[in-house]
Amino acid sequence: MDRLEQARQFAIRVHGDQQYGDKPYVHHLDAVTAALVVWR
Repeated sequence: MDRLEQARQFAIRVHGDQQYGDKPYVHHLDAVTAALVVWR
């Protein structure tokens, strides 16, 4: 598992059932990842 996936799994674990608007929090994580992956 690469560091990006480790960070994603950590964030999912600590945010639990938190919502991002009407979507699960993972939606926000994926949007941020897509925006930042260009600098990877």
